[in-house]
Amino acid sequence: MQVKEQTLLSAPSNSGGKEYLVILGQNDDDTFSVMIKNGPAGNLRQQPEKAPYSDFDAARKAYTKAIEAKLKGSGSSIYSIVRQTCPSDNVIEISEVRAVTSPFGAQLLNPLNTIEEVLELFATGQYVMQLKADGDRMSLLHKGSKVDQVTAFNRKGQCRDVPQSLSQFLSSKAISEQFYLDGEIVKNVFYVFDTLLCPNAPTVSEQPYARRFVALREMLESLELSGEQIKLIPTIYPEDGIEAAKAFCDSVLSAAGEGVVLKKINSKHAAGRPNSGGDFLKFKFLESSTCLVTKINQQRSVGISLYDVNGNEINVGNVTIPPSANIPSLGDLIEVQYLYAFTGGSLFQPVYLGKRSDLDRAECTLSQIHRWKTDVQLEVLAA
Repeated sequence: MQVKEQTLLSAPSNSGGKEYLVILGQNDDDTFSVMIKNGPAGNLRQQPEKAPYSDFDAARKAYTKAIEAKLKGSGSSIYSIVRQTCPSDNVIEISEVRAVTSPFGAQLLNPLNTIEEVLELFATGQYVMQLKADGDRMSLLHKGSKVDQVTAFNRKGQCRDVPQSLSQFLSSKAISEQFYLDGEIVKNVFYVFDTLLCPNAPTVSEQPYARRFVALREMLESLELSGEQIKLIPTIYPEDGIEAAKAFCDSVLSAAGEGVVLKKINSKHAAGRPNSGGDFLKFKFLESSTCLVTKINQQRSVGISLYDVNGNEINVGNVTIPPSANIPSLGDLIEVQYLYAFTGGSLFQPVYLGKRSDLDRAECTLSQIHRWKTDVQLEVLAA
């Protein structure tokens, strides 16, 4: 078959996403066929072909219809055109493209630099302390018991796949109530820490965090959602006292946890990240940054870079890719965990966490690094 036109569509997600390839081709007998391949990104499977078309216009109409159906389709995955190969006068113009976004923007965290800052703020009695889950940010809008009534979003508010185990769990509950959960997916477990839509609580999104968290806990209990698939994030309350907070930090550190979060109990939900300070704060025992892959090395490692304030690529070393993961490509964004960065040098003890599909290249900046190891610090450590 001679390919006349083809269009690749993609629905990205933190787990790699899906792709949908539509091909319009001419057969040896001068008939025309429309071939469709779909599946996980990089692993497409061909669907059964329909009977060939004797007329090109009829074939192209079917080809266009297949593309339009995906762009306007239902379900939780949102497709967009990645690449289109065709004569310049045959470009498909779609008048209506489905663009589902989260009804609530993600509230993001600002960093704290020391554990002393964390404990000092907690001691004011104005914050709860929570585990900083080391996973993928995900919010979930539940409109009903059917599969297409459950939609998941990433931190940018874009649709992403609902993990299969979570989808099956929610389907088994057959819950008709609407609710919205915000949290992190860690190894197929959804750790939730906020709700902005609850049954019988239409104004919960306008309430301070302490009330939203109570509403979240009560909702999980009343709907019997707490279990192996959905868990309330571990939390220390002001009334638990500073010693409980210290013990919690020690336990997270000893368990190689990523860090802790402070959330002001009287804070309202505010999408995005404040320029400085803020009511939602984080401290990472192990820091991580989103890096740009700029070199593919031998023996399963890649070179990584970050942008300085002038937009220049600054090399920050290499990171090994474990055998269980696919080697990223040049230009990919990946998350790298490390203890600290040497001033003017590389990340110390970098660990590959995975690809990032929910961020832009412009966010791969040196400003992500808050733990710098200077020569003076090295001298103190060596003494």
